[in-house]
Amino acid sequence: MVVSVRALAADAPQQVAELLGIQGDRAVAVIRFAHGESQQLGATVGMKLFAWDKLRTSPGAAARIRYLDGSTALIGRDTELELQPKQEGAQFNRLSFGQMRAQVVPDPQANKAKNDRPRFLVRTRAAVMGVRGTDFIAGVDPVSGGAQLHTIEGVVDIGANEQSLLSGQALSVPAGSGVDFAENAPPRLQNFARPAYARELAQAQPEMSALPDRGAQPADGILPSERSEYQKAKEREPKPEAGRARFQFKQFSAGAVGLLQLANQNRSSYTGVPGDGNGKLISFELAYLPSVRLLGPIWIRGLVAAMPLKEADGGGYFLGTQLGLLVALDLLDPLWIEAGAGIEKWPGSDSPTGIFARAQLGWVLSETSFLERIYLGASVFDSSNSFHDPVVAAHAGLGFRL
Repeated sequence: MVVSVRALAADAPQQVAELLGIQGDRAVAVIRFAHGESQQLGATVGMKLFAWDKLRTSPGAAARIRYLDGSTALIGRDTELELQPKQEGAQFNRLSFGQMRAQVVPDPQANKAKNDRPRFLVRTRAAVMGVRGTDFIAGVDPVSGGAQLHTIEGVVDIGANEQSLLSGQALSVPAGSGVDFAENAPPRLQNFARPAYARELAQAQPEMSALPDRGAQPADGILPSERSEYQKAKEREPKPEAGRARFQFKQFSAGAVGLLQLANQNRSSYTGVPGDGNGKLISFELAYLPSVRLLGPIWIRGLVAAMPLKEADGGGYFLGTQLGLLVALDLLDPLWIEAGAGIEKWPGSDSPTGIFARAQLGWVLSETSFLERIYLGASVFDSSNSFHDPVVAAHAGLGFRL
């Protein structure tokens, strides 16, 4: 599929749709014209589509788009559709060749009079189609330029030009009927059998034939087969920032921690499993990580962590705590890299207090759901207590947002 954009003089581009899904061989290219030059980019699910974007699918690819009013269109294989500016509430399109299936939502505010202006128009070389809310398949022969229309639901008006369409002189094509409209030839209206037409369509446009009718689709128009990829694409989009920094105060983490004390002769070990003095312990930790975005991908994250520990000589349990700051980078989103230092304290008359350093990697799962990320890291704690050896720890767990 190829998308091209016509430059608009001095005006900001008008967004008219977004890409919901790409099917088939997914060979997609984007050609964008700006300042008299064209650029070739890669098209991706979730991308915004603007007025004068031209979508072109390869013989093995199809794509679905959603307009800003909730209407959707499936651009069939080997098809070119130009998205034109919206005018007076009507969305204009130009189908150059190939086939498209549009499922247009009705305007709840529209007057139902016959002379109402259509809210969705498809221009072709031979004819212009106008609808107010319906499900239809339009096609254009790439050689002759003749237009074909099959109405699945509702009514579609078709005329030789916009003047005839808007003046009420167009031919109305109801559900279950189709028409061939060629240049300089009278239109031929005829009924079609839906099952037979679906079988015929499945040969050339399998995605279009398999598309559920409008009433069987989710309210937001996103099909179950598209939802996961679309949501991931939206989560990867840069989030708007209200000012220089963005604050996140509801981030927590929970996970496992394994500690190993670097034993040294003439020093006693304060961590260990019950009844064992080898300086090893597996425990868990809870942490609170309020975050502030400083600039671009750079974040400052506070760290307030606690982990239950036990004295190696069979003594009681106590709570180790960490208080520090981490510098985090999301430059490789969804991969995060963060490192920092702070103060670690193990309560008790002989227990140590000292400096810890910590580094970890995080993989963002979602920025909107409860489970936010998974992380894996390491830390080292060196106490000011001369009778306590340095401790290294491995950390792994899940980050979540309340």
